[in-house]
Amino acid sequence: MKLSKLSCAIVLGQLSMGAAVAHAAAAPTLGDVLGASGITASGYVDGAYTHFDTDAGSASANYFDSASPSTFTLKQASVTIAKQPTEGFGALLNVTTGTDAKSIHSAGASADDFDVTQGFVQYTSGALTVIGGKFNTLAGAEVIAPTGNTNISRSVAFLNALPFTHTGVRLSYAVASNLTVYLGSNNGWDQLQDGNKGKTTELGVSFAPSDLISGAIYGYTGGEGSPSQKQTLVDVVVTIKPIKPLAFVINYDQGSRDGASAVVAGDKAKWTAINLYTNYQFTDKLRGSLRLEQFDDKGGLKLGTVGGMAQKVKSYTATVGYAMADNFELRGELRQDKSNQKGYTKDSAATDKQQYFAVEGLYKF
Repeated sequence: MKLSKLSCAIVLGQLSMGAAVAHAAAAPTLGDVLGASGITASGYVDGAYTHFDTDAGSASANYFDSASPSTFTLKQASVTIAKQPTEGFGALLNVTTGTDAKSIHSAGASADDFDVTQGFVQYTSGALTVIGGKFNTLAGAEVIAPTGNTNISRSVAFLNALPFTHTGVRLSYAVASNLTVYLGSNNGWDQLQDGNKGKTTELGVSFAPSDLISGAIYGYTGGEGSPSQKQTLVDVVVTIKPIKPLAFVINYDQGSRDGASAVVAGDKAKWTAINLYTNYQFTDKLRGSLRLEQFDDKGGLKLGTVGGMAQKVKSYTATVGYAMADNFELRGELRQDKSNQKGYTKDSAATDKQQYFAVEGLYKF
């Protein structure tokens, strides 16, 4: 009997030690710790091989990728840390490095491969949210982060017709679950520090009346440059999903800047852009995206002039994406940009078009 009791004690002791070891092995991860504090951490790494058939240094509306005609590159590596409760104060910090970072810098920031893309404090009370600091623009169907886009390259409009970020204050109010209005005041387009005394006003509304259709209309107006010149932008985005794997996106932009024409001195510079996207999810892993766009830079302010003439650029892009894992996608892309002027250089000769292809690996964490 004594031996039996001793055996039981030994077994119980071993089980207890095993449980302690298992408990130690199941120590909380950093994600668990942050999650318990209401803090989220996420990011991505975006590497690509890009190739142009035009010469190095040739003018390009696709300037995110045109520094070299053929190169492997770290386009972006980004981390976002945020605490955004549904009530009360919170904050978000988003930093980006890589070759794209120097293209999205706001005036007043150093033009290197590191960018504080967003950094703001927020306050939420019921349907109202107020943010103050530096934040992404509302305008456009495309965004800075590649995780939010269906193509590798950015559209001509994204890179030339629209701002990237704003520094100021933005209020959003959820009138209903499918209707939100926006009001803001900021330094202007990509201005960490304002270049003049005037401020840019931001107005907008986003809506989703049904699963079939959703959209947004945004407007910006205010003085840009020194001396200040009035600049305005109207941006419209509409998404239509007729069936689950298929989505159409239409993005229209109309902008102007007083007295800034590069074609007729003193005239208003105007530009319009329309982008059409067709996105189809073939399988759980395989998808495709077509983008057709036209950018009409009537005043030559955004794309520059060729022989004193403004440019109108049409672009055609086809992209495929294959999700090799839940957090990794391999993308391939073919693109052609065609101008009504000979604005590119190929083999040291002027030409009106350029070809582009790219392969991209995008890892998310």
